[in-house]
Amino acid sequence: MERAKPPVRAHPGRSLALAAALMGPVVASAQVGGGLPGGVGGSMSGMGGAFYPGEMPSGVGPDPDGRFSVKPGIRASVVASDNLDLQPNSTKKFGMLLEVMPYVEASVNSARAVGYAFYGLRGQIRDGGNDSTNEIRHELLARGDFKVTEDLFRVYVRASVFDVNTSPFGVSSFDPGSQSANRSPYKDFEVSPYLSGRFDGDGIWLARYRLRYIDPGSTSQSNTLQSMSGNVRSDLNRRRIGWSVSADVYAVDYERGLSYNGADIGLLGWYPVNPTLRLGVGAAYSQNEILFNAQGENSGWGPSAAIEWTPDARSFVRALWADRYYGDTGTVQAVHRAANWTFGLDYFSGVNDGNRSGLDGASGTGLFDVPTAGGNPGAQGTSGQNSAYQGSTSTGSGIANSPIVYVDALQASVGWLGRRNTVLATLFVNNRRTAVAFADGPVEDLDQRGGSLGFTHRLDARNALNLTARQIVSDSPLVASRATLSSLWATWDRRLTPRATALLGGRVQSQRGDGITVVYNEAALFASIDYRF
Repeated sequence: MERAKPPVRAHPGRSLALAAALMGPVVASAQVGGGLPGGVGGSMSGMGGAFYPGEMPSGVGPDPDGRFSVKPGIRASVVASDNLDLQPNSTKKFGMLLEVMPYVEASVNSARAVGYAFYGLRGQIRDGGNDSTNEIRHELLARGDFKVTEDLFRVYVRASVFDVNTSPFGVSSFDPGSQSANRSPYKDFEVSPYLSGRFDGDGIWLARYRLRYIDPGSTSQSNTLQSMSGNVRSDLNRRRIGWSVSADVYAVDYERGLSYNGADIGLLGWYPVNPTLRLGVGAAYSQNEILFNAQGENSGWGPSAAIEWTPDARSFVRALWADRYYGDTGTVQAVHRAANWTFGLDYFSGVNDGNRSGLDGASGTGLFDVPTAGGNPGAQGTSGQNSAYQGSTSTGSGIANSPIVYVDALQASVGWLGRRNTVLATLFVNNRRTAVAFADGPVEDLDQRGGSLGFTHRLDARNALNLTARQIVSDSPLVASRATLSSLWATWDRRLTPRATALLGGRVQSQRGDGITVVYNEAALFASIDYRF
């Protein structure tokens, strides 16, 4: 698939302030959007994609009992590290980090509402290293889908507050120490009322308004997205020939008055080759007032095509392609589930506007984060939730200086779940470069690749051993730097009581590279306890 083609240029009337608005760690807008653009659960608007029922954020399904629960708790952890500040080996110092986090979890699962919320107040006391400090940090993850009327009108909401790394070449972990020089808070809030329904048998329609606010923190500007979108898909099961239409009109405004707008439209005609295979052919339109191609165009029509293959209830493959005015765009999703095995693949190539990505995106970034132990099906208990265990989770691609970037991204995972043993292997590639270069503004050219291997052995119903190895390579010709971050984690999880769990573990990690890369080694032991009231 041909990669989107440079060069592009900014609108000549834009002020130099726009460059400053898009500088710094726009990892928040460009990378923390919640998975692949156009991926499963994301918007395929403008690619001429079919509208899948699974794209409606209707939650996990109603519970006739209408259960609502609130579960407060508290977590406490301690880390002893031989390099608490993750400094070069010549200056590293021993230190300890104590963290106490009261938290509350709430969930609802009824015929009218499906939702989940988590908030934690993380208090840290750091003793040793270069200094001793106290710090308060916030973590928030919430999402919900609420039925306003019986069958027509719903509202989807989402909120995220968490920390991201601002550079892949600096200190790539913010739990062993404060690491304020390479960490930035990220805030993302969204509300999306929508209307949906069916017609002509299995035909589907949806109309949505979306309001999203992003504050990347650090020196980057906050911005607000507003969009109106609609999807209509005819009955593709009973009709010999089907059709689908998608449209999205959007506007993005930055806090200092900078803005841009655009639109995407997709049209597809569908032909079922057999009951498991469906082909689509059509046209796609794109427009963005600040994204120009080499011919000076910022809008245009092009052909598009799609394929859907569902050989059985456990497998599917979906692929979409469109020839846009700035170059090709393509996305592929594949899933296969066997008795014990699972396989998943996501691929995207084209231009990604991080302000628009991730309709149901969470604070975890999936493709753009190194998989953590929390992604290991066998380590979901305390391992995936404890900050001492998670440690260096983010790729930290913080030299993203534009929210609109060319992306070639691939993630593939294979998992095996047995009675006592679980294995999860994940590989990813994420290459990014600026699509809109503003006058006197820096640009992004960052290639990342890596993977992880997680293993869990359940000793019995109360005890489990976990081992996770991961590596990420970051390379940027723009800053003439390369970094390789490697880590190995081992933990023992134990359920003490029905309300209390404990964790004991250790890790070793190292970063190597050149240019502006911080080279360091670290070895640490940690322990934690989690109690739910």
